[in-house]
Amino acid sequence: MRQGQNYGETAGDIISPCRRDWKEWLGRIALLALFVALWGCTVGTTDSAFDGGTSVDAGDAGESADAEGFDECPTEKVHVNNCRYQGYGTRCPVPCKYAPTCDYVLEIQWIGSCCPWGEEWDNCACEDGQSLCGWPSHREVPYSSCEYCNLPDAGSDMGINDGSKADTDTSSGEDVWDAGSNPDVGPEVDADGGDGGCRPQCSGKCGGEDGCGNLCPDDCVSPETCGGGGAQDVCGCTPSCMGQCGGQPDGCTGACPDPCNTHGTCIAGTCTCNSGYAGATCNACDFGFTGYPDCAAILCGGYGAFCCDYDFCDAGHECYQGVCVSDTCTGKDDFTLCRLMTTPDRSYDICIDETCISPGCGDQTCNEPRPHFVLPDTGQRGCYDNSTIMTCTAFPCRTNGSPRLCGQDAHYGWDRTHNRAERFWRAGPLADQPIVQDDVTGLIWQGCAAGLTGAGCTGGSSQKKTWADALTYCDGLDWSGFTDWRLPDRFELRSIVDCGRTDPAFDTTAFPAAPSDFYWPSSSNAGDSTGGWFVDLSEGAVASLDKTYSRDVRCVRGVPKRQPARFSRTEPIAGEPIVADNTTGLVWQGCAAGLNGSSCNTGLARGYIWQDALEYCEALTWGNQSDWRLPSVGELDSIIDARRVPPAIDTTAFPALPGGFDWSSSSRVRDARYGWFVYFSDGTVSSNGKAVSNGVRCVRGGP
Repeated sequence: MRQGQNYGETAGDIISPCRRDWKEWLGRIALLALFVALWGCTVGTTDSAFDGGTSVDAGDAGESADAEGFDECPTEKVHVNNCRYQGYGTRCPVPCKYAPTCDYVLEIQWIGSCCPWGEEWDNCACEDGQSLCGWPSHREVPYSSCEYCNLPDAGSDMGINDGSKADTDTSSGEDVWDAGSNPDVGPEVDADGGDGGCRPQCSGKCGGEDGCGNLCPDDCVSPETCGGGGAQDVCGCTPSCMGQCGGQPDGCTGACPDPCNTHGTCIAGTCTCNSGYAGATCNACDFGFTGYPDCAAILCGGYGAFCCDYDFCDAGHECYQGVCVSDTCTGKDDFTLCRLMTTPDRSYDICIDETCISPGCGDQTCNEPRPHFVLPDTGQRGCYDNSTIMTCTAFPCRTNGSPRLCGQDAHYGWDRTHNRAERFWRAGPLADQPIVQDDVTGLIWQGCAAGLTGAGCTGGSSQKKTWADALTYCDGLDWSGFTDWRLPDRFELRSIVDCGRTDPAFDTTAFPAAPSDFYWPSSSNAGDSTGGWFVDLSEGAVASLDKTYSRDVRCVRGVPKRQPARFSRTEPIAGEPIVADNTTGLVWQGCAAGLNGSSCNTGLARGYIWQDALEYCEALTWGNQSDWRLPSVGELDSIIDARRVPPAIDTTAFPALPGGFDWSSSSRVRDARYGWFVYFSDGTVSSNGKAVSNGVRCVRGGP
């Protein structure tokens, strides 16, 4: 400690150090020694911190107590129960009874706010970054050991105990301890209370020196390894396991431990870690694993869960293109994600009929046979007669006695109870690359058509592409931070058609600045592989076009919903079968209008003009049910099987299909004289004059 430095009891109470020349110190030491012999420590308590009643406090050293009852500092170094005490200033830092009982204390300082007055010092930790006798903050060790009183040398030859060696304090002629690192040996008190000079340390040693010039006892029992294994001293031998594997001799009658920690294979001392482990000794978890020593894989879940290169899917699935996919389609539902290597390879493969397919492979064998999502309503919210828009008949139709023109698209479905604005929301992690979430289907759409960018898709220019280029574009698209985009199939693309609009026939708030034109899906024409289906987003028609033509593109993403076996055909009343669709929840009349029987082989098929078709279904009682209706164009299109032709429908579920043109309840908004129909011979969706006679198949239920 530098003599010119000020210290005090608190931060606000600064005390100047006392100064005495060496002659005065010697005189005071002699006087204090005599005083100790006669009186001892007499601070008002019998619970003295000093042994044998021989200690003296600062007050007994010839100073008087102040008004607060604390003794003033002595003016020289004194021994207090064999502790050398250096006081400074006009006030003792502590009363005598709280002085430490250690062997040597050169200086006791009270700096800032440390241990409170009146508390024992043993195990007392200092706060606020302050230190007491050099004790590090928050370090709780018995203070009586004095092993951590390691204040730096103050510039004099008066050091602080580090347990290393003794110097000579020129001011007193007595040995003191140098400042340095924390001690491993310390001063010893001999039997008569004097300075023994050294404290031996033999912990973990095998007959080696004790730090005080003597040998420790050899307490090893051969072939035990002294102090723990590996390269530690063995009584009389130093083992070596360099280049050795577990169980091999260590050169000292012992065996080497396994360097791989039981988590790897050792060859010539080098570890090859087991899966999930890492490090030279396999003592850590590899990237993608956690929880050493078990190191379990970081699982991101099963089928359909998103994963990264370092994640691992659960049993039976693997991480492929950012998604957990099935390693086989055997026994798996349709639309289970799988992995199929094709040329060119696609990042989107699905199970269909227990076979892994890559949509867009070039022919009908890899067309999706049905939708995999909740079927949305068409968006048609108005009613129409044979030529123009009209006021919708009060709902429900059957109670008003006038079913004529009742049962249209607008009378049923999600649109009756929801606003348009409830379906889509437009956002995106990147402002110039928006995305659109469909809250009905769960699909996520590229917010701008190919070639366009910006929050309102006003940047760039639209890019038309051939069918093959459209597949490649979506498969490689990085948009708004996502890379799992794909070209939508015909059911996905047609799901955003709004039959209540025309030019364009989609929600322009969700999809602004988009071309009102033909868009490519990934589905091929089952009757001609050179042709691909397109969806006309100016009105909603679905037809085929040569794949070399260039058309607009909008990509989609989202994990498909797995679909179990689709149709279930039952016969609640003899001759009146019904077909339940497990994908959409709809229930279909099992025979076309005019036919009946288990295989629909009785009766004659009948055709109806559009308004008579509405009336037929509203009045129908079939299969013990009477809430039948004419399906919307979206519902009717949902039972198309894009892999079949002709007819483009499951003939087991729907046998004896007559004609192929079936009416829907949806009108063509551009010209209300026309209504939408589905052509079940090849899968076309188009419109016809409402006075034309077409087939009818009624439906009930649904979302």
